[in-house]
Amino acid sequence: MSAPENVHATGIVLDKTGIIFRGPSGAGKSLLALELIDEWDLRGEGGKLVSDDRIDIAVEKGGLVMMPAKNIEGLIELRGRGIVGRPFLRKAPLHLIVDLVPGLERMVEEDALETTLLGVKLPRCPVPQAGVVDARHQLLLVREAPGGAPIGAAIRRGLADLGRTLKSLPGQGNLVRFLVGSAVYREGFNLLFAFGGIYAAGTLGLNPGQLILFGIGLNVTSGIGAILAAWADDALGSKPTILVSIVALVAIGIPIILVTDPIWFIGLALVLGLFLGPAQAASRTLMGRLASVGSEGEAYGLYGLTGRATGFVGPWLFAAVTAASLALKGDGIHAVPLDVCIETMRQTGHDMSEKYKETSQGGLAVNVVAC
Repeated sequence: MSAPENVHATGIVLDKTGIIFRGPSGAGKSLLALELIDEWDLRGEGGKLVSDDRIDIAVEKGGLVMMPAKNIEGLIELRGRGIVGRPFLRKAPLHLIVDLVPGLERMVEEDALETTLLGVKLPRCPVPQAGVVDARHQLLLVREAPGGAPIGAAIRRGLADLGRTLKSLPGQGNLVRFLVGSAVYREGFNLLFAFGGIYAAGTLGLNPGQLILFGIGLNVTSGIGAILAAWADDALGSKPTILVSIVALVAIGIPIILVTDPIWFIGLALVLGLFLGPAQAASRTLMGRLASVGSEGEAYGLYGLTGRATGFVGPWLFAAVTAASLALKGDGIHAVPLDVCIETMRQTGHDMSEKYKETSQGGLAVNVVAC
């Protein structure tokens, strides 16, 4: 990050869009910022102050970031009342510059909708100062302003950010170990949810109605566990909560695959759900704690990426174990030879006619009558 430059402006964040308001003293920067923050809060999208009147801006990762100036953090002027306090962010990306101008132009030229600050191009939104138009008109102009970089620049910046993030991982041992470890146990969770019902139906003979109730019950106990784990996370920390949950899942999971009574299976599975929710919730909390300030979004992106990247492992293992079990139970003679299956797929792909919409009219039903 470059050395911050202190500028005369008010900075806020609306949802995830960082905005600064520039203009002479008395132009209405603070009032417009307060009105936008309150409106976004009422909409449930979240608005936060960064700094009022003076703000530090620096270049970081090809873009701009803004930080509150020293000694005025969380303070903003409300004319007619004085200095008031507001929740604030210590650092936020900057996406849009709103310039409070002395007049109203009916049609703004395209080149006036872009500006450069510290060598970085950003969208610009000219808004008439207080008194030239009413507050509602000002709010409409800001809402209609572009909130980010052009798509091409945004993609390039995103790829550059991803490259820098990946290069920085070797220096973040705790984060890397957590991403790898969590990818393993989260894949186990996915396997439980995806194939638990298949196992219950195929091995224990649960009917569709019982499976639906089983799924509902498992989600309910997982939710209850996540709620209870909030206190455990606060008292013990995220890491102990995760470890206790995983140990409990293993301890309960072993008898689950050994029991043959459906009642025992369902009962143990519901107890197991009490520890699934805490492990998932505490993992997300720990991810936020391990991420460095200002890179939380990138860290959660990697958290999601590692989970998706290993998403094939669980189903593959399940299929491999199932195939091995069937092979051990069988006599080694395949009902459908592999060459017949391949030829059937070739025919289907070569001639996608109406008959293949119903398996009774084509495919294996015709080529292999035994099916």
